[in-house]
Amino acid sequence: MLRFARNDAKRQWDWGCPKGGGVKDPKQKNKQTIKTKQQHLNNIPPAGSDVILHADAIIPPNYIADAGTIGIGAEGSLTIHNGAQLHHTGNVEATLQKSIAAYNEAADPTDGWYTIASPVEGWLEPNDNMLTNTYDLYYYNEPDHLWKNYKKQSFDFYNGKGYLYANSDNKTLEFTGNMIPTNNSISFGLFYTEAAGDLKGYNLMGNPFTRNLTAGEITLADIPVTTYYMVEGGSELVPFDLGMHPIKPGQGFFVQAAEDNQLLVLGAQTNSGNRGATQGNLCIEVGNGSVMDRAYVQIGGGNTLRKMILNDNTAKVYVMNDGKDYAAATIEAAQGELPVNFRANENGQYTITVNLEGVEMNYLHLIDNMTGTDIDLLLPPLTGGQGESTPATYTFNARTTDYESRFKLVFSTQVLEPVEGPDQPFAFINNGNLIVNGEGMLQIMDVTGRMIRCTDVARNVSTSGMVPGVYVLRLINGDDVKVQKMVIE
Repeated sequence: MLRFARNDAKRQWDWGCPKGGGVKDPKQKNKQTIKTKQQHLNNIPPAGSDVILHADAIIPPNYIADAGTIGIGAEGSLTIHNGAQLHHTGNVEATLQKSIAAYNEAADPTDGWYTIASPVEGWLEPNDNMLTNTYDLYYYNEPDHLWKNYKKQSFDFYNGKGYLYANSDNKTLEFTGNMIPTNNSISFGLFYTEAAGDLKGYNLMGNPFTRNLTAGEITLADIPVTTYYMVEGGSELVPFDLGMHPIKPGQGFFVQAAEDNQLLVLGAQTNSGNRGATQGNLCIEVGNGSVMDRAYVQIGGGNTLRKMILNDNTAKVYVMNDGKDYAAATIEAAQGELPVNFRANENGQYTITVNLEGVEMNYLHLIDNMTGTDIDLLLPPLTGGQGESTPATYTFNARTTDYESRFKLVFSTQVLEPVEGPDQPFAFINNGNLIVNGEGMLQIMDVTGRMIRCTDVARNVSTSGMVPGVYVLRLINGDDVKVQKMVIE
């Protein structure tokens, strides 16, 4: 039985069992327990209060506890369950739990990987519970861009660092020790090694607190940076939108340094908002029902991330840039084309989906280079049987021997110049030629805003080779600009 009692002299709350505690009459046990629980609920200390624990205290999943300093009595303890948070202003001895689901190697060899992190101050040796059954425990070493396996090179957990873990059994991992105050900020010097090539600067870090890390609390040179996380239960790394998905206690994440020993600060809020963060993403997902892989296109900022493959026997989708494969690539242009490669792990049927996350586009098409199929990804979404909207998808057949350069995305985030207005039509088509009434320079653009032709109007313009569709014509003569929309069939 637990109770809170206010000690006004010390301005703190005692939480524990009354002296001589326990219910002596077994017949009254249930009644007394219910009453005590009700008293406990009615005596929760105000947020930020100093607390002394005289019995076992548990913060349940998804609950946020807010305290000042926390003292642990001789018979007291504190356990923070998976998904719970503890905000506190003083060091406290506690146990943080993190739940891990067993992997199923028969279904998917990449299944079941989790990034984990210790919130315990300083070093913490992995306990026996973590090292049972068939398990894997790694840390990532940026200088030689290799994963180090605990079975071959034992190591301790270090507060603020991230690790990779999988187990053949469901596990509740426990990190027990001195939890640092959650109102602190912690700094780390990051590695940046030129010899690491496209993976240079990537450091696997971890949440050092018993509370969530949110936007503006992970900074390099006082500027929020793009963070990447490994999808729990999967194997891919994806950009982390801290505004929507904060980094939880016990969770790891990747950041990329720009120079050696660059200072990463965790926990300090900045006044620069989301400066330096991505403006939005395209999430490209490909799967066949049993496996799923993703690649991200970051619009307007962020860091690129090479594809980091834990198992090379699964289907993979990745964005190509300068002949290299990326799990996340950044594009600054408002319109253009982007190669999207795909490698099948088995012959069969796959489905590709492109989701827009925080970005608006006025043109987004997926082109299948093998079949020539052109999919408008901005068509009104399909409606599922339960009334839920689903994005447009494309189902295709693929073989392991197919060329990987299967797709490309054609996109535009630009808003085209108005084509409705006082301008009178100045061009028409006759026998496959574009006839222009007027003088000056003629620009022909497709609906993505990409320039198709640019020529002087002294001669007719052939439409041969132009893909049927809608085009925008601009006739420029000094300061006089006329705009017209035209359909070419």
